[in-house]
Amino acid sequence: MKAFLKVFLPPLIAFAIFAAETKVDSMYHEMRFEHISEGTFHSLMAYFYYFGPLLFIVALLTQYVIVLPVWRRVKHKRGARITMLILLAFICLAFSVAVSYLMWGSVEYLHNWFDSCLIMMGVQTGYWLIDLLALYLLDREPKLPKTEAE
Repeated sequence: MKAFLKVFLPPLIAFAIFAAETKVDSMYHEMRFEHISEGTFHSLMAYFYYFGPLLFIVALLTQYVIVLPVWRRVKHKRGARITMLILLAFICLAFSVAVSYLMWGSVEYLHNWFDSCLIMMGVQTGYWLIDLLALYLLDREPKLPKTEAE
């Protein structure tokens, strides 16, 4: 049961937060498929609105195939956890730069690409912090109160 929770719960928590943000954004902006290519926060919310279920399946597969094996190896090694966080930050930065470049519409507006990089980096970092915090909390051993005999 705990293994199932480690696969399912961290992505579910992160996606529930993103779904709530998408719902709030949809109250102020109409969600249309053509908004996806704008490179703004709203375009990211439109993307999540249309592709959320598929993204959740990808998140579950990523959690099971990549994240949990790495987590099992590093959860008890302090230095390895710090290295994992630094590597994760670098991967988030690399993917946000690459995806933002692919979405970048006009070469003359460099600030659009930079804004898109920041948005993507923030979303990825938020997702992974929620994911790793959930895994940490699931793996914590409960502290039992000391008895008088001890």
